[in-house]
Amino acid sequence: LNEPHLSWIEVNNQRLEPATSQFIIPNLQLTEGPVAITIRASDTLHHENTLVVNGTADFTPPELTVLANGAPLSDNKAFNINVQITAEATDNLPDPTVSAVLNGTNYALGTTITVEGSYALTITAVDAAGNTNSVGRTFTIDKTKPVCSNLKPLDGACEKQTPVNITGNCTDAETVSIN
Repeated sequence: LNEPHLSWIEVNNQRLEPATSQFIIPNLQLTEGPVAITIRASDTLHHENTLVVNGTADFTPPELTVLANGAPLSDNKAFNINVQITAEATDNLPDPTVSAVLNGTNYALGTTITVEGSYALTITAVDAAGNTNSVGRTFTIDKTKPVCSNLKPLDGACEKQTPVNITGNCTDAETVSIN
């Protein structure tokens, strides 16, 4: 507002007097959803002007769902297959942006992860108002079957005593059962 005879300014019925060409309305309370801010100004000659600014007040971050191979991904999940991570973000404003970081590197959602190992994933959704929601998950891919070797007694061996000591090595095994 550049008016040398400015008398008052009103923002959503809050009047400022005496007015200058610059103004601040501290702590203007908005409710979530569509909003209209009405600015009225008058000069000492009683000329008035009204400006309406329409927008949306949004204080709520987007909801975020993390999926692995199409199912919700819980933390510390273990997989014995390749994994494809996707995410669904919903918000009261259209088109929240979603980004992902996997083990400290940007990750393109939907890309299949084939390499065995441990993974730390962070997915972030940001809505049009700048509200942010981040979800972190860890998971492991282990597609390698356990390998047992150096078994004794050997297959087909004939033992002359009982009990028999069974020995061997197994790699990548959580448990070993002998029948």
